[in-house]
Amino acid sequence: MPLLLLEEEPEEVERWVPSADFPELNMSDKGLAVTTKFEGFEPRMYNDPVGLCTVGYGHLIKKAPCDETVEAEFQQGISRERGVELLRQDMAKAERAVMALVQKPLTQPQFDAICDFVYNAGAGNFKGSSLLKVINDGKLDEVPNQLRRWTKAKGKVLPGLVARREAEIDLFVEGTAISRAEPPFDEQLPEIDLYEGEK
Repeated sequence: MPLLLLEEEPEEVERWVPSADFPELNMSDKGLAVTTKFEGFEPRMYNDPVGLCTVGYGHLIKKAPCDETVEAEFQQGISRERGVELLRQDMAKAERAVMALVQKPLTQPQFDAICDFVYNAGAGNFKGSSLLKVINDGKLDEVPNQLRRWTKAKGKVLPGLVARREAEIDLFVEGTAISRAEPPFDEQLPEIDLYEGEK
């Protein structure tokens, strides 16, 4: 489930308006395919691991368990196409966060990669991260190793998060000279827990 939907947006996100320097962007279909792969699709509403009513590709119906008060559309189940529509609506928050917080131009694949990260890890985590700092400092070659740090949830390294970060790295380096190679073991950075953020 996207953590972005469970937190307040940083002030910069609420205040952001498009400009010539930072126009409004949208995630591409290729980028969205990464998100759909890792979110998975569930046509019927269900309670996620923390007990919140969810459907489709991690779309939060309400911040409470599913019950008879849920809209009829979700009680009957949704199509994959409707799931993608809801995902695009939810992804708009991640897109807005990236446009508000990133101060350097990104290619479309780079934008897609960072939007998927924000959708998964949350805008608050992104705002306070070394990942955002290296992007805004123009040190894009450091982004793959920063992404690789975000693989823990509730104290455990999760294979799904490891795979998702690698998919984001593939997007980020696409069409660039940036290396996706992992650093030597003694240069690897410590993992970060999505539920705790960077300290």
